[in-house]
Amino acid sequence: MDSTNILLFEDVTAIYLERYIRQALDTMGLPFVDVKDGVGDYKAQLLSGTDWDLIITGVEARSGVRGEFFDYLNDSINNGSSVILEIWTLDDIAGGKISPLLTRCGVKFQADWWDPPSESRSIWWLVPEHPIFHEPNDGMSLAHYSIHWVDDVGDFIKTIPAGDATLLAGNLAWEKSSHGTLATCIDGRFIIQTHSSHDYHKEDVIPLWQNYIYYALKNRFELQK
Repeated sequence: MDSTNILLFEDVTAIYLERYIRQALDTMGLPFVDVKDGVGDYKAQLLSGTDWDLIITGVEARSGVRGEFFDYLNDSINNGSSVILEIWTLDDIAGGKISPLLTRCGVKFQADWWDPPSESRSIWWLVPEHPIFHEPNDGMSLAHYSIHWVDDVGDFIKTIPAGDATLLAGNLAWEKSSHGTLATCIDGRFIIQTHSSHDYHKEDVIPLWQNYIYYALKNRFELQK
């Protein structure tokens, strides 16, 4: 993993929030190209012809990543890259260019997660034995929260009879195919998170992101064997 090609777009730079994704990569000791919140630089890197092992797209601050960018991510997956996408504006864009990627994955937008009571923010593991919750870190939980965002706090997704999606986490512990906020699909090379990282404790979120990264890269390298 020391020689991976990783591209990072993390738009919370623009609003001066701590960069949890960058911290996750830094503490793993992995090299990466960091375009921060530069949408133009991000596009240039996606179209540069680089054989990316992993493309991380953190759209927590509702930046201008929409439309054509989802074509680029789909193309990158076609070319063998792994992709991690944090996005919580599906209620605005689910019918647009992200739709083919969601369908390919096997999920669809279910509902906007709007202004929930503060005591209803917990996220539960739906497949607690899944390696994404155990490698290389264990013991994380999003049952407790540290609220940053108000009103629109994310989106719920549900599975559809297409793709190979597994809902990994959601707001209702007993619902295994709906009210999800975390899923993986395309042989583990695509991870989508629709809750907001900064609404949960840093000491849980950063190790969880490290597990996303590890899992996505592991499946990228499995493809290359």
